[in-house]
Amino acid sequence: MKHYKLSILAITIGTVFMVPTQAALVSGFEGASVFGDTDSTAGSTTCPLCDSTVSFAVWKNESGNWLNDSFFSGAGTATALAPFSSSVDTTANYVYLYQVNNTDPLAPPEQELENFNISFGPVGTAVPFTSGGYFDGTVFSGLSSALVPLDVPNNHTPSLLTSVGNLVAGVGVNPDGLSQLVITSNAVQNSALPAEGMLYSWNVGNEIQPGAASSVVFLTSNKAPVYQWAETESPGGSGTAGDVPSVPVPATLPLLALGLIGIRRFRGKK
Repeated sequence: MKHYKLSILAITIGTVFMVPTQAALVSGFEGASVFGDTDSTAGSTTCPLCDSTVSFAVWKNESGNWLNDSFFSGAGTATALAPFSSSVDTTANYVYLYQVNNTDPLAPPEQELENFNISFGPVGTAVPFTSGGYFDGTVFSGLSSALVPLDVPNNHTPSLLTSVGNLVAGVGVNPDGLSQLVITSNAVQNSALPAEGMLYSWNVGNEIQPGAASSVVFLTSNKAPVYQWAETESPGGSGTAGDVPSVPVPATLPLLALGLIGIRRFRGKK
């Protein structure tokens, strides 16, 4: 079966904890990843340096127009954003869904979050996504807010994997001013080598406040998922990292090799 083959692909680059699938949710690629830095004093159930939790799911198109699939029932209108086109690619094979949650447990609360970027390859990699955007006021219904010890960013395993449930409308931050860009930066791959990535930005006045969640943002692609590095950032540029589903980098520059080059750490601004 196709889902089984996808899981084997993921296992070849890192440990994947399997979860039950829900209709066309791709097994092993739904859950949440706690972003931050590890802390030896955190214990088994806390993560005092965590700044955000990113919920995610990858959906495989069932009907030929994924907006007609049951998972998106009641999710509201999917709004496309540049740099792709003014329309959503409804026939793409895969839909990558992400929700950014500002979950820093420290007091006073962490700054608001304004950026979320996702690595997809070294400089010069063709953009593997065919469209992208957001669902206004839509969030995952089964989000887990539990904090767990942080996984090591860029080892291709999320720090927490649990069912995120379905999509529900009417909850979330105001997405007005949300933009989407292709960026080249050392930070995109957590590496000394510049790499390409997708950047979502919630502009001034629309940042994700402490304790709040963003609407669900999405990317469409015809490529099956693996886990890759991603980062959230505060307006001051302080960031925290974790791993989320993205597309594989070209075989000429393996994922594991990238993860070993010039690893940087990010700590949220206190």
